Amino acid sequence: MKVSMQTGNDMLKLQEEYRERIQEDFWPYWSKFDDCVYGGILNCIDNSGSKLVSEQKFTWSQGRYLWLLAEMLEAIQKGLLPALDSEDIINKLERCRKFLIDFAFESKDICYYLLERDGKPIPENRTGKLAASIFSDCFVFIGLANAQRVYPDENLYDTISGLYRSIVERINSGTFFTEPYPIPENYRSHSIPMILINVSCEYIKMLEAMEHTPSDEMQFAEDTLEDCIEQFFTYHYDEDLGLVREFVSTPERFETHLQDRHINPGHTLENIWFILEGHELLGKPEEKIELLSNLAKKSFTYGWDKEYGGLLRFVDKEGGPPRGETTGEAFETLILDTWHMKIWWPHAETLYTFLKLYSMTGDEELLDIYHMAEEYIFRVFPDKVNGEWIQIRNREGIPEEKLVALPVKDPFHILRVFLRIIQLQDFD
Repeated sequence: MKVSMQTGNDMLKLQEEYRERIQEDFWPYWSKFDDCVYGGILNCIDNSGSKLVSEQKFTWSQGRYLWLLAEMLEAIQKGLLPALDSEDIINKLERCRKFLIDFAFESKDICYYLLERDGKPIPENRTGKLAASIFSDCFVFIGLANAQRVYPDENLYDTISGLYRSIVERINSGTFFTEPYPIPENYRSHSIPMILINVSCEYIKMLEAMEHTPSDEMQFAEDTLEDCIEQFFTYHYDEDLGLVREFVSTPERFETHLQDRHINPGHTLENIWFILEGHELLGKPEEKIELLSNLAKKSFTYGWDKEYGGLLRFVDKEGGPPRGETTGEAFETLILDTWHMKIWWPHAETLYTFLKLYSMTGDEELLDIYHMAEEYIFRVFPDKVNGEWIQIRNREGIPEEKLVALPVKDPFHILRVFLRIIQLQDFD
C-alpha cells in the first residue's frame, strides 16, 4: 500500500538532503581509502577518521564495500547521484570484485576472515582459523550478488550460487564460526536468521535481474527466506514482551541471566526493514505490517536514552541497564562494557526503518520518531573536521576510541541507509 501524503514535498526535500550528504561528504571521504593498487578498501581507520592504523583487510568489510559500489552505480544510472562519475565507480567495483574473487576464498565456497593488503590470508587470533566467521561469507556474498545484479560478469554465477548454498548448508548444520563474537553453546542467536534474511533478499534480487533464472534456485532462495522470517517470529520475537530476544536458550534463563535478558534495539530496527524487504520480494508487502510497526516503536522507546538522547546499545528486557547472572561468556563482557554507548550503525538504521514504515502506513507516530532520532543523530555524529561521522561515542555523545566489533571504521551502514532513503518511491 502506498500512501498519498501532504508532506510529499517535504519528503522530496529530505531526500535531496541525503543526496547531498552522499555526494558532498560521504563519498569524497571514502574515495580516499579505495585501494587503487590491489582493489577493495583500506578501512582499518581510527575512530577520529583521520589515521589509517593498518593495511589489513577484513573480507567482511571488503564485501560490504563491493555491495555499496554496486548500489551507488545503480543510483547513478537512475539519475539519483548526478554529481558522481559512473566510470570511477565501475573501476573501483571491478578492482574490488577481482580482489575478492582472487583472494577471499579459502575453498570454492568458503571465505577467509582476514587478509593482508595484497590478499595473503591471516589466521584469526582466538580460533586460529583462516575461515573464522560465517558473517565474512555473508558479506562477501551480498557484495558479489549486488555487483552481479547491477554490473554482471557472466563467469561468476556458479561462484555466487555456490557460496549461497554453502552459507545456507553450514548454517543449517551448525558448522560455522561467528567471530568476532562466538555464539554460546545451546543458544539461538537472532543474528543468524537475520543475516540470512538479508543474504536471501540480495540473492533473489540478483536472480530476478538475470535473463534466465533457474527455477529451482529461485525456489530454494524463496524457501530459505520464508524459513528465516518464520524462525525470527517463532524463536526471537517475544509476543508477550513485544520485543526481540537476541539470544534464546531456556525460559528459566530468560528470567535470570544477563545474556538471555538483554535487548539490542538497533539490531531489531535493522532487521525490521530486512523483513519488510523480504515480504515485498515474496509478494506480500503488507504481511505483519502493524506488528512490525509496533515492534519498531517499542524497541526505539526501550532503547532511547531519556537522559542524554540517542539509542543505548543494550538494555534489559524490563528497561534500563542490562542485568542478570553471568557465566563468563565474551558477549556478556561486551554487554556490560558497552551497553551505554552510542554506536553509529543503530542510529543510521533507525533513520531508514522509520521512514520506510511511515511510507507504507502513513502512521504519523513513526514520522515523529524519525524526526526525534534525526535531530539527535545529525547534532551528535557528524565529524565537522574530517567529514563522515565519528562512529563510536560514549553515553554523553563524546567521541571514544574504543573497539566494539572489528578494528575498522566502516562505510556500510550509513551509506546503505542514505542510498535506501533517496530511492524510496512512496513519497512521490
